[in-house]
Amino acid sequence: MEKKSFIVATQKIPEMNIISGRYPSVSMPLIDRPFIQHVIESIARQGISDIEVILSHLPEKIKDLLGDGERWGVNLRYHLVKDSSKSYQPFGYAIDTEKDDPILLVHADRLPVVDTQNTMPLSRGKEVVLYCLNDTLVQNNKIPKWSGWGWLPREYLTEISTIVDEGELASHLMSLPNSKRKIVNVSKVLSVESCIELISAQRKALSKERTDLILTGKEVEEGIWLSRNISLHPTVKLLPPVYIGENCRIGKKVQLGPYVTVGQNSVLSDKSTVKDSIIYPGSFVGDALELSDILIDRNCLVNVRLGSEVIITDDFIISSLTDRKVKDWGKKIISQCLASAFLVFLLPLLLFIIFYRKLIVAPPIFHKKKVVKLPAFSDMTLWRTFSLISFCHNFSTRNEKKNKRYKTETNHTVGWRDLFLRFFPALINVARGELRFVGVRPRTIEEIKALPEDWRSLYLKSKAGIVTEALVSFGSLATDDDLYSAEAMYSVSADWKYDLKILAKYIGQILGVLPLPVR
Repeated sequence: MEKKSFIVATQKIPEMNIISGRYPSVSMPLIDRPFIQHVIESIARQGISDIEVILSHLPEKIKDLLGDGERWGVNLRYHLVKDSSKSYQPFGYAIDTEKDDPILLVHADRLPVVDTQNTMPLSRGKEVVLYCLNDTLVQNNKIPKWSGWGWLPREYLTEISTIVDEGELASHLMSLPNSKRKIVNVSKVLSVESCIELISAQRKALSKERTDLILTGKEVEEGIWLSRNISLHPTVKLLPPVYIGENCRIGKKVQLGPYVTVGQNSVLSDKSTVKDSIIYPGSFVGDALELSDILIDRNCLVNVRLGSEVIITDDFIISSLTDRKVKDWGKKIISQCLASAFLVFLLPLLLFIIFYRKLIVAPPIFHKKKVVKLPAFSDMTLWRTFSLISFCHNFSTRNEKKNKRYKTETNHTVGWRDLFLRFFPALINVARGELRFVGVRPRTIEEIKALPEDWRSLYLKSKAGIVTEALVSFGSLATDDDLYSAEAMYSVSADWKYDLKILAKYIGQILGVLPLPVR
């Protein structure tokens, strides 16, 4: 018999406008993955392969996350309701009433410890099996609180399709006579019904109260999970339990824990203390901050105890980007002097490239692109631009595409062509003080305006360079997430040693010593 489940995933986080605008509550991260993924994995492990998912709030995010369910060996189908108060409406048309086996009803913002296989109704009649919390009673009636999970007959589900909300549904189900209703006690329910519940769920998961969750990363010590490609300064102090996702960088004298999760591609700067908090993927914590009972999602900070949220617009989470004008001025002068020396040394080669391209490539020989000079003010009326010089136009002109050597480099831009056609002419911009050897990608005014607000704020405080971390790590096929992660990580990590490391990697890839960033 093929078991079937209906998952109600229409919930949003109450009284959290910013976070709710970014996430449905069921996709809030719990440790290393969105909460609804834990739910799907739990259902799949119990042999249920046919799953209908009801969506309302930000449905595209959940569909993009889960896909068709093939990776879990299940078949996912989606139903969209415009109004989340009509979450049960699809029951009226999406259920095959000719079959008589029951259906598992799941509310995706809760995950109890349940054995659905052994507690499934034995008969195919009209018995309802409800999973209720064994340590919680409704105050007056002494009735167990429903967890939102239960087995319901197909015919019964079609009858309740007009019920408005879960509260009404729970009252209706709990009022059924004992002959038609069976209660199974459960415990250790994880929930993301609110931010407080999310922090509580994290505590239960990290303290191993729930051993049924699948977690990535290696438990290197008791209560300390580390994923791949993590940079931890030797002075970092980890107080278990702590989970750190992949591609994270933790700075000097940072103290993490207890009960802290750091999402992938995140950066924590120096001397910060974090406990009982969740750092969402791609987020940044600045210098010397003390955070407790906090959620950080890029530029949004949620105080769980106060139930408040705020957008950070200044150097708070990304405070390590504060300008140090004297040091920056000295580095700029050194870059200009080095670029000028290279131009003098490379002058015969540059003249040869100009002459060769004049014979082979249709004019213009030089391509110029108006880009914004960094760092820049947040007020775009104060932005200054300069002409970025190159021998090529995106490496994609018709003549260049006919070149066989180009065809061998379609998965990356690092190579001799990049060195000759883009790096060498851009030395002119470095010598003028408009660009650096290493930095973030130079962008036009329109390109910067199109960036999300938090990314744009981060970008404007950085310096632009010929070679970027995104280039040597991801090549030309980098996604927006790759670019954001690379540029944000560079912005908070950049110093002369880090610049030399990126430049050395670029040279190593050109010489064939290091692997190219093929995607």
